[in-house]
Amino acid sequence: MPENILNIIAAIAALDQRDRDLVNGLFSVQRSQGALEIPAPLAPKIARWYGRPDDSGPEAALDRARSQALVRTLNRWTLEGAVFNPLR
Repeated sequence: MPENILNIIAAIAALDQRDRDLVNGLFSVQRSQGALEIPAPLAPKIARWYGRPDDSGPEAALDRARSQALVRTLNRWTLEGAVFNPLR
């Protein structure tokens, strides 16, 4: 099981062919990149929310917020879907 949802595609690819075919028959899993334009008044809050102790400054947190990796899943049978964002 992957430790991070972003690794789910690699985990599926590592399955043997039979299991991979079963998963891909049931689910569509796609990774994409989201972009966010941060209004200047909101930047200090985002820097606090997404800042990490090892960041060199607030710009690192803002960069993470501006460009976010997303994983979209779709159950092909029920058409239920979800979008996962590990930053949140």
